[in-house]
Amino acid sequence: ERFKLRMGGMCSSCSDDPEASQRRRAHEQFLPEKGKAQRGETQYVDEMDENPTIQQPAGDQPAGVGFALENMGDSLFEDLARFLRTLPPKSKQHIWEHGVKVKAQDGKKTVCETTRSKDQINRLMCDCVIVYVKYLDRNRSPLSTKTVRPHIEHVTQHIYAKYHPLQRDRFENDKSYFPTMLEDYVQSK
Repeated sequence: ERFKLRMGGMCSSCSDDPEASQRRRAHEQFLPEKGKAQRGETQYVDEMDENPTIQQPAGDQPAGVGFALENMGDSLFEDLARFLRTLPPKSKQHIWEHGVKVKAQDGKKTVCETTRSKDQINRLMCDCVIVYVKYLDRNRSPLSTKTVRPHIEHVTQHIYAKYHPLQRDRFENDKSYFPTMLEDYVQSK
């Protein structure tokens, strides 16, 4: 069965949305009981999985608890580029709308057609990595922006310096627009 990538779920930046919280609670009633797992843990562990991005157990930590971005190095950005090429425009639209917005004085948020700052590129990168990692392991909780941010600082700086401002239409509809930037970063090292 093919899985659809569901955007618009809860993230660390949007956890105060009462409607999203209500939808999540309604959805959780159909999920199996998780037991006494720590936040971010899953009950599923595939002993045959040789994925280097999943941390090995340390001490009494259960297997498969954390996702080791630090172990991926530049392969994270190469893999992310391949993943983004296959992502449908509607999913990329959700990523853009979540990461590239400004708050007006009246409190309303407006989605920008181009990036206006390095911080917006940083949020865009964080969201892309979070979606990619969630795609790799749908059974685990999404990574937080706080966890991802340190691992993308250099690529964000590279993209900001070389490509700013990024264009919304090209990000969403041109399959190679953003992936080429990621590959350029890897090749520039």
